[in-house]
Amino acid sequence: MKVKLGPSAYYIAGLLSKTKEENNAIGVKTGMPELEERFVEIAIKDFKIDSKKILFEKGERHVHVYFYHSQIAKQLKAVIKSSTKIFTKRDIKSASYLAGIFDAAGHVGRNEFKINGLTAADIMVLENLGVHTHGDKIVNIGSFVQLVKDRSVILKQRNL
Repeated sequence: MKVKLGPSAYYIAGLLSKTKEENNAIGVKTGMPELEERFVEIAIKDFKIDSKKILFEKGERHVHVYFYHSQIAKQLKAVIKSSTKIFTKRDIKSASYLAGIFDAAGHVGRNEFKINGLTAADIMVLENLGVHTHGDKIVNIGSFVQLVKDRSVILKQRNL
């Protein structure tokens, strides 16, 4: 049974693209309670996952929150694999996906935004959406913030 993917599902696909999950696990490791809450909310509301099936593992400085669902995992992996074809317009789907990538692997420093582990496909998606990079740094921060500000937990935390 295929699950209808809404904007929040694309956010989870972005998170998953930067998370090394095994088999059919869908999850994120985070030290941000807000990101943990958002992940759980999407899992329950959008994916209809029973809250008892969402697992939590506490580490020293992070929490790994995840669930197993083979069909959803398959769909999200297909989204990641086809990201350069799917995310070609500055719309809610693209914004959600990039916000997920940023929340999973991004950092805001003094006058600097970075996303660790950008792949060639990630860079192509960013460039196609008018966001330029140099290595792991975002060059035109304003354009990026304008695209993902309403979807990123990190940017909401910082009131950007």
